[in-house]
Amino acid sequence: MGPLLAMVYATVAVQSLVTGLAGEVVGTFVAAAVLSAATTVYARGPGRPPRLVLILPVTSIAVGLLVGAVLVSPRNGPADG
Repeated sequence: MGPLLAMVYATVAVQSLVTGLAGEVVGTFVAAAVLSAATTVYARGPGRPPRLVLILPVTSIAVGLLVGAVLVSPRNGPADG
């Protein structure tokens, strides 16, 4: 598994876990902090992309996964109208 995919999974997992325990705002904040720390450590290596290049795709994928989960959740009512 590549490092970007690992960061996506880790970000979604942390956000889901902390959101369940402490709420959406805290879950999002903690996931952002974990993502920031992970990309900082990974970007330190020679020949690796800058931190910003790592954060943007991971953030957009993680947010997209969560939006997709909300759209298909039973709370939103039946899909047929």
